[in-house]
Amino acid sequence: MNEPQPREGPVRIHPLTALSAFRQVAVDMLGGGGGDLSWRQTAVLLTIYLTPGPHSVGGLARARGL
Repeated sequence: MNEPQPREGPVRIHPLTALSAFRQVAVDMLGGGGGDLSWRQTAVLLTIYLTPGPHSVGGLARARGL
């Protein structure tokens, strides 16, 4: 079976669908019994996932305006 290929460029998603997905992630994170991510940690995680790398600590700090 062929695996789906990653898409290039932005993904179009309805804002309520995106918010619902984000809510589900937050609920799942809290229900796991592990530690909570701060908003700063969540922003860094999403930046790494959604933007081309390579990523460095200094580059991430500059991107976040820190």
